[in-house]
Amino acid sequence: MVHRYTALGLMMCVMLTACGTAVTETAETSGTAETAETTVTTVTSPPVTTTAETTTTEVTYETIYDDSGAFSYAGELVEKGDDDSGYIQIPADFVRFEDASAEGVLQYSDRTGKNIVTLRRNIGTDFQSAAQNLLSYMDKEHDIDGLTAASLKVGGYDAIQIYGGYPDGYFLVIWLIEDPDAPTDSYYLSMEFDASHQYLMACSSTFRTAGDANAAFTETSR
Repeated sequence: MVHRYTALGLMMCVMLTACGTAVTETAETSGTAETAETTVTTVTSPPVTTTAETTTTEVTYETIYDDSGAFSYAGELVEKGDDDSGYIQIPADFVRFEDASAEGVLQYSDRTGKNIVTLRRNIGTDFQSAAQNLLSYMDKEHDIDGLTAASLKVGGYDAIQIYGGYPDGYFLVIWLIEDPDAPTDSYYLSMEFDASHQYLMACSSTFRTAGDANAAFTETSR
């Protein structure tokens, strides 16, 4: 059985391949269940970002809904992200998370380290191609049940959503999101959660590209 964190790492390898980066043998084989569980660590230090001035640490209390209106979250939120990965509001008690099998991504999780939000920007791969590459790979992954893809809006952006479930009861939802400022690039947003954390889906509607986040920062600074 492929460990969930290892599966995420392998998926990222597939996307890196699509972007023209070689996948090393180490990345392909680093994810046994035992290895993944011993190398995954939760880090409570603040994230290193390329544009700290556009990432707010201000905690707000809000009620938010996903774009479909089916999921809601009411509580304390904080915006996280950077220009390399995009921005999103997540529950204020989430901390930095590091998965040894998934390099070049921003990840945050609850204190258990099992409910995870991941951000990444894909340079040189549009959102439709990224979704096709990822879906083709995931279709061969027997540990993901009910694999489904759909075109929709997330945070107002065109996107393709891919979702399914793991045998352990956790869900995986991935959005491949168009970058309006650079259509040949795209953003990757994913959430892994159990049934009691489905409210995370509501946070997807707060996703912002780096361009929009910086434009909003400039506007509020005037």
